[in-house]
Amino acid sequence: MSYACWALSAFHDRVAPILAACGDGQDRAWLATCWPGESELSRYRLYPGSLHLLWLEALGRPADEGDARVAAGLECLHNASLHHDDVLDDHDSRRGAATLRGRQGASAALLAGDGLAGFGFALLAGAGEARIVERAASAWLRMTRGQLMDEPSSWQRVDAADRARHWEETSEAKLALGNVAAPLAALRAGRAELAAPLEELHQHFSVVSQIMNDLGDREGWAGFHAIAPCHRPRGEESLRKPTYSSIRTRQAAEEEVERRTTIALERLRALDVATSVRPLLTDFFQRPLAELRKTAGVAAS
Repeated sequence: MSYACWALSAFHDRVAPILAACGDGQDRAWLATCWPGESELSRYRLYPGSLHLLWLEALGRPADEGDARVAAGLECLHNASLHHDDVLDDHDSRRGAATLRGRQGASAALLAGDGLAGFGFALLAGAGEARIVERAASAWLRMTRGQLMDEPSSWQRVDAADRARHWEETSEAKLALGNVAAPLAALRAGRAELAAPLEELHQHFSVVSQIMNDLGDREGWAGFHAIAPCHRPRGEESLRKPTYSSIRTRQAAEEEVERRTTIALERLRALDVATSVRPLLTDFFQRPLAELRKTAGVAAS
């Protein structure tokens, strides 16, 4: 089974019931945006809650109700950040489906993001460990600072010679929330010594997702664990700000994705993780490179 299939199943079986039991009235409409929707491509998204549960299993901890609440909280925070990102970037579609901003406007998306952030931190707090909330809050703040670094007005103050460095620092910062699922699993599993190495592992690898996003923007495709045609105009992001594709070449992008994937797989092999889930983690880290190689013909056309 691929990570994407496992993650979708874990979301429905273990995370969705907790989200369904939260809130009422308008809250339910916000929480409903955490579900994957009808777009096939959306089934291949990150699912940080599922990733958290997978790392718990990898580290030998059977997930309990508290762990599932952490997973649900991560899903809320992740989707809150997507709503805010859609407002910042004026995106009416994501992974082939209309965004809340596209359907109901920026105000609705902004409020949904705020509401989901509230639910997310409440669910994390309900797990009963202050350090879990603190770690997630730190990731949320770093992500916010990274988003500010990525605003066109911030890029205007960056010299051309410094763009590559600024791009990498921005990517690592603004994707911090997606990198916290594994460190939280280490803390919950009583393996605090692994929190920093796992965060670094995912931080290395999150840059891959941004490279692929930037290439897709230029070449007309979207996705991460699965590639499909993009419904947004080509070059939409590169018209607003520098992207990896405008700073470096296609070949450089492919080489960087391969380099970071190799590092991730080497570090994964060095970890003592449960044999039963190692193939899923391996698939998580190596699938994007395989998908990127499928786009070579698109780049040449």
